Amino acid sequence: MAPTWKTSRPIRAFARGAAGVHRGLYRATGGKVGGSVRGVPIGLLTTRGRKSGRLYTWPVCCLPEGDGLLLVGSAGGAPRNPGWYYNVRANPEVTVEVGRETRMMIAEPQAGAARQAYWDRIVQEHPLFEGYQRKVTREIPVVYLRPPSAGAD
Repeated sequence: MAPTWKTSRPIRAFARGAAGVHRGLYRATGGKVGGSVRGVPIGLLTTRGRKSGRLYTWPVCCLPEGDGLLLVGSAGGAPRNPGWYYNVRANPEVTVEVGRETRMMIAEPQAGAARQAYWDRIVQEHPLFEGYQRKVTREIPVVYLRPPSAGAD
């Protein structure tokens, strides 16, 4: 039986190590290296751990949307949502680095018609996400990051 994402410690250790290398290269080059993967723009999202309270930074898909950004919680088609998604639900105050710019943002997980409208745009621009959705039974989360001054709708 193949290990699952949840139980495979070597896979999780590799992902953490790869993310660390990605972060280092991204920051050292201002996003010139690691600023896109398979044509998808990447930023660095820093969240506060929902259990530990520690700060965690992960490379994530960051698509421009008005004054904010859209994040896609595809986790590369893994069966579980990425940890950062649960962190932003518990504490929506985040920091995102895009290139050399760092911004404080408020994370708003999307649901229903709003999520679907964003999702349709995302898969139109980046069809690989449709393939990720077909691989999993979970609904891939979409999170809108808005500037704190924009206020909630």
